[in-house]
Amino acid sequence: MSEIETAASAPGARPRASHGAAWSAADFWMQQLSQLLTFILVGNILGPETVGVMNMALVAVLFFATFLENGFGDALVQRAELTPEHFSSAFWLMLGIGVLEALVLFAATPFVAAFFHEPRLNAILPLMALALPFIAVTACYAGILQRRMMFRQLATRSILAYGLGFAASFALVRTGYGLYSLVGFFLVSRVLDAVLVILVSGLWPGFRARRDALWEIFDYGRHRVAHQVVSYMTFQFDRIVIGFFLGPAALGLYATAERLVSALNNGISGVLQRVAFPVLSSRQNDRPSFDWAMRDFITASNVVSLPVFFGLAVTAPSLIGLLFSDHWLPAVTLMQLLCFAAMSQPSNYVLTAATNALGFPKTVLKISIIVLVLRWIASLLAAQISVEAVALANAAVYLSSFPIFLIIANPHFRGRWMQLFADVPGPLAAALVMAVASYGAGMLLQGAPSIEILAAQVIAGVLTYALCLKLFSPALFGRAITLVTRRSAAGPA
Repeated sequence: MSEIETAASAPGARPRASHGAAWSAADFWMQQLSQLLTFILVGNILGPETVGVMNMALVAVLFFATFLENGFGDALVQRAELTPEHFSSAFWLMLGIGVLEALVLFAATPFVAAFFHEPRLNAILPLMALALPFIAVTACYAGILQRRMMFRQLATRSILAYGLGFAASFALVRTGYGLYSLVGFFLVSRVLDAVLVILVSGLWPGFRARRDALWEIFDYGRHRVAHQVVSYMTFQFDRIVIGFFLGPAALGLYATAERLVSALNNGISGVLQRVAFPVLSSRQNDRPSFDWAMRDFITASNVVSLPVFFGLAVTAPSLIGLLFSDHWLPAVTLMQLLCFAAMSQPSNYVLTAATNALGFPKTVLKISIIVLVLRWIASLLAAQISVEAVALANAAVYLSSFPIFLIIANPHFRGRWMQLFADVPGPLAAALVMAVASYGAGMLLQGAPSIEILAAQVIAGVLTYALCLKLFSPALFGRAITLVTRRSAAGPA
């Protein structure tokens, strides 16, 4: 057995899924919170238009990043057996792609600036292109650490990298660097991310890439990369059309509202998918165990996500009023619409992880292409009306993606959707009652400061949801309490 495989499968090397989820949550939340704080603090200083310009640049850079993140690195997670040659082959493949992409983005900068009619992109895009090789290295090493369930180490590196990125951005904006303060956050966090993940792993790639190992990584990873590209075009197309048709100010409002919603979405869905993929992959040959684990992930995702997104939609006016200046008030309606778009995403993420774990990335790709086409049509038509119309159109597409997934992936799961989603109705009912209670609390305090309204809404929502979940799903409520109390008693590992 190889060195990498031993580390991944030795006794005690794979902690419980709940423990991995906790550290993975810390990893995701550090990344999301640092980005949120950066765009909130810097955005309040610079305004929606400057934030919109940065998001135009991110549209281009993140397109290239889709060929690197969660693609070939996932092949390192999914393989039943992994040798050092697989790791070395994946490393040099991804680093080569990252360097090539940086050169392409350098050359393409004038065309991107012309497309968006934004000359400021000529100055910042070449700088942001420098991050692409570092993104490639991070993705490769992150795959190994996820395989080993080393989520604590991944979280530690995020705390340092993104925390220092936020500090650098805030220092730059306070000294008058404007748009470059956002560029500084992106570069500092991505470079430190790569350096720290290498140090945490303790691994160094060999200098030889074996042909058969390279093909095995490429054969699986190409479908995941294709899915990532399609997902990028699905998730970013609304920003592209808003930037093209409606300008940087509208894009700044939309992107900030979407960032607030996606921070919560990624903190829930991304964490579960990151943990679910290796856990479900390890059980792909034991279908009863696989089904039970999948049901647990689906239940956990909805227990958390449904109250979060219902609650965020209700509290959006208070939250925007608290965090932003009056220039950002139009983002309230956008956030509420995007919350409805996000409600199906946690379940979709678990379904995606499960389908990939069973070895059917082509099915995920097919579904992604269908959703992509629907979203392109909806976004193009809505962009002719307003930015709110774009948010509404995409909410409709996202909600429809859930039944589309169930229909197309049905053969892989033998039609057992009623069993897999058996625990969801209780949390859904509890979240609906919670939303009513939270809205009522806000109405009672109408005219009070935003922070007082928000606090009352959150308290009313949390208490109502807990009470209703206990009434509607007592067994599920008991499992949740048991899990929390056990982890509290055990303390951090």
